[in-house]
Amino acid sequence: MGLREAKKEKTRTRLLEAALHLVSENGFEATTISDIASAVEISPRTVLRYFPTKEDILVSWVGDRMASITTELERNLRSTAPAAALLMAGRSMLAAYDQNPALFLKAERLLLTSPSLAASKEQMIVNLGRDVAMQLTSIGEPKLSPLIAEALAGVVFAIMRATIVNWVENLGQGVIVEQYDSATSVISLLKNDTD
Repeated sequence: MGLREAKKEKTRTRLLEAALHLVSENGFEATTISDIASAVEISPRTVLRYFPTKEDILVSWVGDRMASITTELERNLRSTAPAAALLMAGRSMLAAYDQNPALFLKAERLLLTSPSLAASKEQMIVNLGRDVAMQLTSIGEPKLSPLIAEALAGVVFAIMRATIVNWVENLGQGVIVEQYDSATSVISLLKNDTD
């Protein structure tokens, strides 16, 4: 990452942190773009160059984490079977939570209290599911059928969601990737039940 990209990423993170703090203090409706800009000591116009809306700031981390899944999955599919590649991509995405647990805990808790933000996140997950299924049908070997690709993406995303919900309910205690690894054991349980 070049200096310019690193500066942009730092500003995006500062905006997210400020927005999360202000919204948790004042509520979503009462927090304005101007408030967020002031907290980061930049102009509201500059904020809008990064994010078109206040909601976009608050769900930006979701998009960033989701983009990491597709990037990691594409890399993994070149040398790893599809199911393992997707499980590895999910684990890699959740590793970011362990790098900044306070930020992600605050963000996830906010999503639980805001129906509009939760709906935005769910729509992003639906879109990601489609993208992941397309990757699973077109990259690597063996290429999966659309049905199997959709089913696999659904199972792995359900495991990720369950892991995150459990982690949030336990106030961010523990290493989330270890919890994810434990939750992925459901896949072998499903296989054993069908044998």
